Amino acid sequence: MSAALELQAELYSTLINAPDITALVPADNIGEGRALNGIPAIRIGSIIEVPAGLTFERRHSRMAVDIAIFAREPGTATVRYLADLIRQAVEEISIADPAYHLVDIRWDGTRVMRDGADPELAHAIVGFTALVETYA
Repeated sequence: MSAALELQAELYSTLINAPDITALVPADNIGEGRALNGIPAIRIGSIIEVPAGLTFERRHSRMAVDIAIFAREPGTATVRYLADLIRQAVEEISIADPAYHLVDIRWDGTRVMRDGADPELAHAIVGFTALVETYA
């Protein structure tokens, strides 16, 4: 598996195994690259991978990923709270595959908005950048 797929799998595993998150969003509504099963939902976006250029061995990659949160609510408190829970959970992850080492994962920011077509749909996007070293 590629480093990006390993990171995506770890993100998914972390989110579906976080009791504070699944208390608000059913695990079936958490996923990547597929249609939402319902609202509230969390969707892991595609990972953008670029070379980091840190060493002559070229073993490091930078990866950017956005995690989107959707909730039907009159305000934005739920998506803001979920964004904070996701940030805390993701900052603790590691990659299980010994071929890769998650050197760092950094929270880049959170954006909160409303869906223009559905004023009751709150939406947040939490962005992260990871630095991964490949041993294989």
